[in-house]
Amino acid sequence: MQIFFKLFFLFSLSLSAQDKYIKGFVVDNHKEKISYFNVVLISVRDSTLIAGNTFENGYFEFLNLPSQKIKLQISSIGYKNFTMIYDLTEHSVDLETVSLSVDFLDEVIITAKKPVITRKAGNLIVNVQNSSLSSNVNMLELLRKSPGVLVDKNDVIKIFGKGEPEIYINNKILNNPAELEALQPADIDYIEINRNPSAAYSASANAVLKIYTIKKKTDGINALLYNDFFLGRKANNTIGTRLNMRNGKLSSNLSYSYADKKSLEFSKSFTNTNFENSKQNIDENATENRSSQTHNVFLGAEYAFNTKNLLGLQFIASDNDLDDFRNSFEHIQSQKEVDRMINSVTGRKSDFYNFNANYSLEIDSIKSLKTNVDFSNNRLYNLSNIEEKNLTAFTSTLTQIENKNKFDVFALRVDYVFSLPKKIKTTLGLKYASVFNKNKTDIRSKSNAKSTVSEKVLATYVNFEKKIGKLNINAGLRAEHTDSETRITDGLTQKIDTVYTDFFPSGLVEYLLSDNFNLSFSYSRKISRPRFDEISSNFTFIDSLSFSVGNPKIRPTKIDNFEVSSIFGDFSISIDFSNFNDSRQQTAVADQTNPSITKYTYQNFDGNEFSVNMDYTYTGKWYSAYVNFGYSKPSFKIPFLNKTRKINSPMWLFSVNNEFNIRKNLLAFINIEYESAGDIGITSWKSSYEVSGGIQYHFFDKKLQFSFSANDMFKTQTYDWTDRFDNINSGEQINKDSRKFLFSLKYNLNDFKTLIRKKSINDDELERM
Repeated sequence: MQIFFKLFFLFSLSLSAQDKYIKGFVVDNHKEKISYFNVVLISVRDSTLIAGNTFENGYFEFLNLPSQKIKLQISSIGYKNFTMIYDLTEHSVDLETVSLSVDFLDEVIITAKKPVITRKAGNLIVNVQNSSLSSNVNMLELLRKSPGVLVDKNDVIKIFGKGEPEIYINNKILNNPAELEALQPADIDYIEINRNPSAAYSASANAVLKIYTIKKKTDGINALLYNDFFLGRKANNTIGTRLNMRNGKLSSNLSYSYADKKSLEFSKSFTNTNFENSKQNIDENATENRSSQTHNVFLGAEYAFNTKNLLGLQFIASDNDLDDFRNSFEHIQSQKEVDRMINSVTGRKSDFYNFNANYSLEIDSIKSLKTNVDFSNNRLYNLSNIEEKNLTAFTSTLTQIENKNKFDVFALRVDYVFSLPKKIKTTLGLKYASVFNKNKTDIRSKSNAKSTVSEKVLATYVNFEKKIGKLNINAGLRAEHTDSETRITDGLTQKIDTVYTDFFPSGLVEYLLSDNFNLSFSYSRKISRPRFDEISSNFTFIDSLSFSVGNPKIRPTKIDNFEVSSIFGDFSISIDFSNFNDSRQQTAVADQTNPSITKYTYQNFDGNEFSVNMDYTYTGKWYSAYVNFGYSKPSFKIPFLNKTRKINSPMWLFSVNNEFNIRKNLLAFINIEYESAGDIGITSWKSSYEVSGGIQYHFFDKKLQFSFSANDMFKTQTYDWTDRFDNINSGEQINKDSRKFLFSLKYNLNDFKTLIRKKSINDDELERM
């Protein structure tokens, strides 16, 4: 045991001995931080490139550098290059401040601006910080304005042509939407969109969306206070604070927000049920008032034992109370005509907690080890009181429904990176996840049902990366074993067991024709497991003639993805084809017990989808633009009125985001989005477009920011859909509260470096030196 501790001590010393760094601030002639610049480190010994990167907001830092002499080169558009040689043999280098001189070109001074959209290793990078995107109302609106990202009427996030992505926040997988709600757009540094995830990601990940928050890079304390007030049909307000701190090896951040939200929506819907010898038509006009109060807490800390050993902890808590008041008038045409008035009052309570611990070790320049442990707990409680008045028969009924849901989610992941002979980068990974769901539904004076779902997934994967000249090859294989058990008690106890093992290969071949032109082909096999609301017996009572419930026998979806993509300068294109086995869609069907009642549940279908996605980015001195075009064409066959209905109407979308740098502290933006009519899954959607715009103004050296924006300023956004399945034709026109005017005020408190400055007994002598 003593030998082990001695070896561990020597190993730690050897790691520390190699922890050389160089860092500093880059400013202009007026001592103002340069917003965007490049730094390159070159070996003096053999002129090879050691490191290089692009930085913003004046600060740069390189860690884990070799002990040798290096040449430092700093460049930024509009400034003369800075070059100097430094010796890292004995000590690290803290430059404190580097001043760049202005470079005059024909009497014109050019300032550098970081592009909003960039690309890295084939992935799309959306730089949110210091762009107009940071002034969005919430994270859903931010993602909605990101290229190729869709947010549907149920606030489900999708990647165009790929479906729902696997979402990460600071490399931690998202387990609950509350984690996303705990963030504000002003907290975000950048977003990375990966349309071709390798075997290193879950077999259910057709696409990966990574969100990275702003982190403190220098010692000190920074605080942000903000208030977002937006006005639609109702007034909404969000207040919050974010505190970032770094003191030597310890970095931490704390954020809190309180949101008071209200909405008013109107809708018209129809449900036409065809029987053998008759029809039932239901037309409804509804008004829905919602109000919610949400408290979100986000706490994170990282401790760097040295630049190679990093321990991180994270805690998220969210508490939400929602009240929903829905009033509707129904006209029913069947064997006789009936008019009904339905008033429903629903109270919902949600408590969510998440704890995460992660550790990373960089053994050397190639080998690394990462571990991640995560636990989440979510409790949901719904109580609904539904009063139905039959205006024709002068009768009324009152139904009370209570739903209780509890989720416990545990996950453990280990990843090890090393190199095989011939410089083949290899990644081995292991993941274990378990989910337990307990649900109880009680329809007062009628019936009650209980269900439990227990699911365990064990996965392992291997991924290889090899570069041969201008050719990059990536190949991987993932194996997953799933053991799921569902128990439903509704008078009788029903048990459904699902056990299966499957393999999911992936591969990518990329050819670099030049520095700004590449061509790639990829294939991956994926699986999409049902969400718990899709299999749960949780009974959502809409009224006496309609309800929604999960389908415990729904099967997971198997997907084969093929993609050809190319990047040429600022233009990129990807062509995708996906084949779906057992695709899952929510449908309206007649209840088996009483065909006059409509049941909304999930069904499996086979089909495929072809899609094209194109992007173009332009970044100039005063004007920047990002243009996105998407096209998709599904192909499904479903039953409708004893015939086969073909679903193959294409849909295309177009968006352009424009930014105008009017002055150094004034930014204006205008965004235009259009979605054509077409089919998504088995649902047909009506065309929709919207125009949004606004300004950002900075005061007091960017400490105070005022933003004003108008979302869907012409009130043209629509959410109209129709479904035709089996013997039911249904649809809805939703008049959402989409036009909102946002007034946002954010204040960055000063960088309080003196509060945590280390005190030394030789401070006076050091200052003299």
